[in-house]
Amino acid sequence: MPTPSLQVKRAYYAKARQSNYAASLRLESFDTTPADAEHFGDLSVLNPHLRSLHRSADCLSARLQQ
Repeated sequence: MPTPSLQVKRAYYAKARQSNYAASLRLESFDTTPADAEHFGDLSVLNPHLRSLHRSADCLSARLQQ
């Protein structure tokens, strides 16, 4: 049996990661569709949310230091 190439391995694990992430979202009662899967590995979707969390944490930290 031939050894799979690195590209084949990467594709397999990327698909497995997406599948596992979708399953974990469903377990947490999030509604997902197959169209959502293209965004699972895309952190740019989270950037606006993470920025707002960071700003909130900075504001809270400044208030606590006063």
